[in-house]
Formats: sequence, C-alpha cells, structure tokens
Amino acid sequence: MRRLRRIDPRIFDWVLALGLGIGGSIEVASKADMQGPLLLNVLATSTIAIAVLVRRRRPLLGLSIWMGVALFMAAFLTQPSEMSSLFLGLMIFPWAVGAHTEGRRSYFGLALAVLTIVVVALDSDEFIWGDIFFPAIFGSMLWLAGRVVRSRSRLTAELHEATLRLHEQREAEAHAAVAEERRRIAREMHDVVARTASPRWSSRPAARDVSSPATRPARSRLPR
Repeated sequence: MRRLRRIDPRIFDWVLALGLGIGGSIEVASKADMQGPLLLNVLATSTIAIAVLVRRRRPLLGLSIWMGVALFMAAFLTQPSEMSSLFLGLMIFPWAVGAHTEGRRSYFGLALAVLTIVVVALDSDEFIWGDIFFPAIFGSMLWLAGRVVRSRSRLTAELHEATLRLHEQREAEAHAAVAEERRRIAREMHDVVARTASPRWSSRPAARDVSSPATRPARSRLPR
C-alpha cells in the first residue's frame, strides 16, 4: 500500500485513461447490437480518456465530458447503460467532484451526475425505476466518499501546519532561552571581574602614602 502511494498520480491517470479508452473502444466495437457508425462509437467512448486525465485539476470539466458522451450516445449511438466503461465513469467522476471541489460547485457536480443518470435511464427501451434509483444512490455515495476524503486531507494538512508552527515556536523559545542564559552569564562574569579588581585599585593610595615625603622621617628612624 505504501508503494502504491509513492507512485506519481499522473502515471495512474494515464494508465486508467488508456484502459478506459482502449477497453471502451473494444467493447463497443464487439457489440452485436451496436447502434450508429462504428467510428462515432469508438470516438465517443475514447473521449472518456480525456475526462479521466483532467478530472483532478478540473473535476467539473471531466464530469461534463463524461455527461456529454453519455447523453450523446443515449440519443444517437449505442445505449450507455450497456457500456461498462461509461458505468465506471459513474464511479470515477462523482468521487472526483466530491474530493476536488467544494461548496456549491461540488453540489452542482452531484446534480449533474444524477441528471445524467435520469436522462440515460429514461431513454432506455426497457426502463425501470431501479435504473434511476440504484445508480443515483451509488454515485451519491461515491461523491460523499470523496467529500470525506477531502475533509480528512484538509484536516491532516491543518494538523501538519499546526505541528510545524508549534515546532518553530519551540525552537524560537529555545533560542531565546539560550540567549537569555548567555546574557545572564555575561552579567555574572562582569560582576565577578568588577569585584575582583576593586581591592587592587583601593590598595594603591596606601602604597603612595608610604612612599610620600611626609613618611620619610618615620622611615629614617626604622632600624636597618
């Protein structure tokens, strides 16, 4: 699991995009009940790869591309409800919108996904309400999962920033304490030096008095 996290997400996106594009093209080309020209069906399903590549930076654009392909195929080509590559888009793009957008844009993306499900289901020849209910619940759950992941990622980032600020504050306090301790030691050393030098300076006048002319008669009477 840790090794997978170290993989560049762009590599994963390219692999997923190529898989959906190539797999969708092979799938639609091999269908016996394919509707419309083969080239248009292949181009439509291959466009899903572009949506996958842009879904991280522009999730609403990726969702809109998937929505456009699904609605276009429902109207003119093979039914998207029969395409597994388009169904995988129901897993990918609502999650991307929930994980990479916020606020009204995120709710708008969810509404677009549900609207796509409703239109595609109503266009089906064998319509049942379950074709709307279950895919809508499924897409909404993935959108909600994306929102949870976004909230946890934001919380993790905030905790990381708070930890860095606390570490920097502690380092600043430690440097301040070291500087204060150095100033205290310098003051104490200055005081010690001052006290040590004071007696020397106070003894010099006495020495000068002994050698002064007033004391010479007294010194002359001292035995030699």
